[in-house]
Amino acid sequence: HIEKMDTAGAWVIDRLVSAFEKKGVEITMQGQSEIASILLGAVGDAVRREPDSGGTKPPNIIIRALEAVGRRVYE
Repeated sequence: HIEKMDTAGAWVIDRLVSAFEKKGVEITMQGQSEIASILLGAVGDAVRREPDSGGTKPPNIIIRALEAVGRRVYE
């Protein structure tokens, strides 16, 4: 049972769910708080979103995902 989650935790969960789903495993998450659901959705959207054209990309996917989530929270 997870009681608290930050962006990094949501990112790890998103990566694990994606990896299992690619292997054909059906994943169902239940019991998360409304805030955790929002965070998981925002992280998932940020990871899957196309990078903006122009400019340079940060060095790795973790930084790009966290940057995208930060930008969405700021908006």
